[in-house]
Amino acid sequence: MTSKRTLARCTTFFLCVIWPLLLQAGSDNPQPFSTVHVNDIDIAYHDFGAGDPIVMIMGYGGAMDLWSPRLLRILSASHHLFIFDNRGVGHSTSSDMEYSIPLFAADTLGLMDACGIDKAAVLGWSMGAEIALQLAISHPDRVGSLILISASPGGREQVVPDADVLRRLTDTSGGFLARGLRLISLLFPSGWLNAHPAVWSYFPVNATVSPPQRTRRQLKAMEDWGGAASRLCEILCPTLIITGNQDVVFPAQNSVLLAAGINGSQLIQFPEGGHGVMFQYPDKIAEEIDAFTAQTH
Repeated sequence: MTSKRTLARCTTFFLCVIWPLLLQAGSDNPQPFSTVHVNDIDIAYHDFGAGDPIVMIMGYGGAMDLWSPRLLRILSASHHLFIFDNRGVGHSTSSDMEYSIPLFAADTLGLMDACGIDKAAVLGWSMGAEIALQLAISHPDRVGSLILISASPGGREQVVPDADVLRRLTDTSGGFLARGLRLISLLFPSGWLNAHPAVWSYFPVNATVSPPQRTRRQLKAMEDWGGAASRLCEILCPTLIITGNQDVVFPAQNSVLLAAGINGSQLIQFPEGGHGVMFQYPDKIAEEIDAFTAQTH
C-alpha cells in the first residue's frame, strides 16, 4: 500500500507549489479562449488542431484547462479539438436556471451550433461522460462517435463508490494537506502512486479555480439525473469506453454496464488505472482514440 510518507510528499508539493498557482490563475490564466452566447449564458471555449472535430466535455468541477496537456497535444496533431468550460465553471457564466445533465448537454449542443459543427466525435470524462451520454441519446444525429472515459450510466443502476470513498469525497475537514491527501488517493491507485511519486508532473500547471457554490450545483445535477441505463440501446454510434480497473469514484463495473448496453461498443480497461486514468496514461489513451476515430470516420 502507498505509504503515508509518499502521499504526504506528493500532496505537500501539490498544495505548496501547484495549488497557489491555481488560486492565482483566475483572470490571469494564459489559456486562450473565445466566448459564444448559448442558451442563457456565455460559454468560454478554445479550439485548436487540425482534422476531424472532437468535442471534449470536462468533468465535475473542472475547467477546460484541466485536461491532460499531453493528451491534448497528441490528439490535436490529427484532430480539431474543442474544449470548453461547462456552465458556471471557469470563464463560462452562470444563471439562476437549475443545473442538470440535460441542460449541460443542451449547452454542448449550443456550442456546436455556434461553432458550425454539424456532427463530431464527442469525448467526456467523469461527469462529462454523463453529459456526452445524454447528448448522444437526445441528439443522435449530432454525435458521430462517442468516447467515454471514467464513466458511469448514472441513476439507480450505477455502481456507487463504497461508503469510505463517499465519506472521503464529501469530507471537508482538516487543512489543505488532509484534503489534498484525500484527493490524490481518490484519483490514483496506491500502487501507481508508489511507482510515480512525482504525481504533480501529470497535471497542468495553470488551472482555473471554480466557485464552490457552482460546483455544488453540478454535484446536485449529477445526483438528480435519472441516468442513461434504460436508454443505452438507443445509442447506435460507434462508442469507445475507457476505464481504470482501480477507479474508486466511478468503479469500473459502470463501464462494463455501459459496454453491455451499447451495442458494438469497445471497452478498454487499464489494470492500474484510477479515476484519473487520463493523467496516468495519456499516450496510450491518445493512441486508442486515434485508432478508434480512424476506423469510425
